[in-house]
Amino acid sequence: MAGDLVVLRADGADLAPALVAATADPDHPPVLVLDPAGGEELLGAVRRAADAGDVRPGDVVLSTSGSTARPRAVVRTSASWAASVRPLADLLELGPDDVVGTAGPPASTLTLHAGWHALRVGARTAGAGERLPPTGSTVLHVVPAVLAAVLDRDEHPHVRTAVVGGAGLDPRVRRRALGRGWRVVEYYGAAELSFVGVARHAPGSSDPEGLSPFPGADVRVRGALLEVASPYVARSLIDATGGAIPVVTDGWAGVGDVAEALPDGRFAVLGRPGAVLSGGSTVLVAEVEHALRPHLPPGVEVVVCGTPHDRLGEVVTAVVVGVADVPADLRAAARSLPSAARPRRWLAVTEVPRTGKGEPDRTAVARLAGEGR
Repeated sequence: MAGDLVVLRADGADLAPALVAATADPDHPPVLVLDPAGGEELLGAVRRAADAGDVRPGDVVLSTSGSTARPRAVVRTSASWAASVRPLADLLELGPDDVVGTAGPPASTLTLHAGWHALRVGARTAGAGERLPPTGSTVLHVVPAVLAAVLDRDEHPHVRTAVVGGAGLDPRVRRRALGRGWRVVEYYGAAELSFVGVARHAPGSSDPEGLSPFPGADVRVRGALLEVASPYVARSLIDATGGAIPVVTDGWAGVGDVAEALPDGRFAVLGRPGAVLSGGSTVLVAEVEHALRPHLPPGVEVVVCGTPHDRLGEVVTAVVVGVADVPADLRAAARSLPSAARPRRWLAVTEVPRTGKGEPDRTAVARLAGEGR
């Protein structure tokens, strides 16, 4: 089976046309979209999973870079993506005359799916690999930071709808887009889950707070954690060091996000403990701390948290405890981390609030870091 694996490598070009072609037959050989950050190590793990029967004909395997040095792959059927084609097209009122403008890494799930979906409904797509979507776009499919940059430049006269995912959208940015006469469609999802919740906003409308379940998805909040059952969910996860890990348990799947149930079946996503959502990337603070810890002087510790950012939602912030200044060697070591995981803010403190067990009180540390002291 591993010999039948089709590998699409992200080399800066738009991958969506190649993926559409590779998945045209429902029984197509398994397709791996390999992000450069995944490298040969992840490719070998996927090949071993194929030999073991965990990657099968009809599968699409999407690699993600993770937050530090642990790339992983999401294994789903192409049918799980195809199931969302019509519901999403209906939500966006997307048709053959539209140009779906994207931006960012071509292999990112958000960019790749947006282009793939546009081509599946007969629309055009452009912008993968670019910093901003092309000016001829009628529909933008972007992360919040890119939407804010587009609004700043005022060079997209044909836009009618902005589709935003990857992180929570600042209400101020939403209001700016609505003030242009654009519709705004916000959605919540994950590479493993695909679409889970959605909210549509029209200029002049007064919409209820929170998200509604994406059409075809059943959503529940159990023990404060958000879970979904839908035809869009992936089957398993593979990392470079282990085998396939099922995504669904007892019919439900989740990624550890905390949520609050709201009236009328709506819900609000409150975030993920131990993670920073920055510009559409999920960064696990434990992995960043693990990468930085060997470079600390004796008796010094680092606490990583997220602090608010107008464009990116949050940025990774490193609080170095027990020094007057952040060591230059520590800053240098952080440069080896993937871009999203590199601390954008540093704070040196002599001490931090602690719990009764003597551990850093992460909530209090994040508050202090956000205040810059």
